[in-house]
Amino acid sequence: MKPLHFAWVPALLLAACAALEAPVRHTADLSSCKSFHVTTEGGDPLGFAPLLAAEMKLMNVECTEGGSAAPKSADAIIAFHHDLLPSRTDRVGKLVVQARDAKTGKVLATSRSDQDASLFPASNREMARLAVRNLMAATPGPRGHPRGSLWERETLLW
Repeated sequence: MKPLHFAWVPALLLAACAALEAPVRHTADLSSCKSFHVTTEGGDPLGFAPLLAAEMKLMNVECTEGGSAAPKSADAIIAFHHDLLPSRTDRVGKLVVQARDAKTGKVLATSRSDQDASLFPASNREMARLAVRNLMAATPGPRGHPRGSLWERETLLW
């Protein structure tokens, strides 16, 4: 009788392994791009270009920022746009980040971070960190494993 109580354990383990290896939605493996450039098309009054570039550098990705023209060495261009929180012109409610091929302009991956209006909204740095983490989630890290954990992958289902 006791062995039947634990018959569900192998099925649960197999399902968990399948979920961990599931593809990440709305993003792609960007390992073919060796260098990135964050553009500031249309101005950047809140200073997101340096924040995004700094977050990419923290992930050991070569990245430059500034201006609308990318250097010739850049493989991909990071473009972004944001919506402000209602009644808070210093905080972002939605940040959308796109990685585009520098030569063709084709969209390689898209990431988004959102927050609801609240009395204590997340900082702009935190919004940039989340957007970059989601953008790079499908790209293998230094050890060859995907950067995104299961939790990060689930947040990409928007």
